[in-house]
Amino acid sequence: MKKRMPILAALLVWGLTVRLQAELRPAILFASPQGAGYGNVDLDYLKELHEHGFEGDYTDALGELNWERIERFNVIVLYELPAGDQGSKVAGSIDRFLKAGGGVLLF
Repeated sequence: MKKRMPILAALLVWGLTVRLQAELRPAILFASPQGAGYGNVDLDYLKELHEHGFEGDYTDALGELNWERIERFNVIVLYELPAGDQGSKVAGSIDRFLKAGGGVLLF
C-alpha cells in the first residue's frame, strides 16, 4: 500500500489540475535526486502506469527540473528540492509550472 501512495496522490493532484490535452496521455514526472537508484524510482511501477494510460518519467538529478523539461507533464512528484542557487532556479520553474496548471506533490 505504501508503494502505491505516490500514484494515488499524484492522480488526485492531476485530477484537480487537469489541462485540456485530449490527444495526450496524462504525464507524471518523478523528480528523483539520484535517478532510478537508491529506491527513489520503481521502474516496474512506471511500466504499470504506462499500461494504465499514463506517461511516466523520472529525472536523474534535481537540476533537470527546468521549464523545458517539466512543461510537458501534468504532475511532478518531488522528494526534495535542491539547495542554493540551483534550488532558486528549480523553484522558479515549478512556480511557472503551477501557474500553467500543473500539479505538484511534495513528500
